[in-house]
Amino acid sequence: MVTFHEEHGTAMVRVAKRTVRMDISEKSASVCPTPFGTGGRATTARRVPMKWGIMAQRSHRTRQTGQLITPGAPCDSVDQVHASGAIVLAVSADVLWELLSEPDSIAVWMSELHAWTDPTPDRVGADLELAAQVQMFDMRHDVRLVVTEYHPDRSWTMTCGSVPGIAVTFTIELDRLREVSRVTLRTGLHGQVLRDADVVVLRQAVQRGLDSNLRQLTEIAEMTFRTPAAVVHHPG
Repeated sequence: MVTFHEEHGTAMVRVAKRTVRMDISEKSASVCPTPFGTGGRATTARRVPMKWGIMAQRSHRTRQTGQLITPGAPCDSVDQVHASGAIVLAVSADVLWELLSEPDSIAVWMSELHAWTDPTPDRVGADLELAAQVQMFDMRHDVRLVVTEYHPDRSWTMTCGSVPGIAVTFTIELDRLREVSRVTLRTGLHGQVLRDADVVVLRQAVQRGLDSNLRQLTEIAEMTFRTPAAVVHHPG
């Protein structure tokens, strides 16, 4: 359960049967007027400072090859962009999964998600399709996020293919280690629109958005579970 108080710049986040207060003043949070289910809840509408469009304008630099620009599979040799990162938490994976699989909680830490626009279930599940607004290329888009891969208590992948010329995937992976849990986030872009962008700069912008998501997850976990977190960066 997420309740925003714009005048105070805070959000009350209900995670794992606990309520924590978050400072969201930098995000200019507001409440969307669309009802969120039959219980009278509202979806969250947030304006995030990082916009892919500003970072994706073509520069005069020559495109690089190798790790940052990977031709191939799912879009017939169209450029692709990938970013990833992880946090390690001294929290039970079973408890942490609630934070990662509840649409209400996802709306708090996922910077690309502007709002859910239809009622959502309590949990993400296989083949689930969610109506949402996402912020990409300096614009908001009404999209359908489809759960294309789902492994209970371990991982999910949402795919957004309704923005013309581009497909985006968001992946969460939860690993149970000996005394800690590791959460890995991955974001992938591919499509014709990347041919008109500086892919190297775009990847940097996507990585910044993913890093923002990791910071939000870390803050929520630290306030909810009173545990320190370590951020682990991946090459993408």
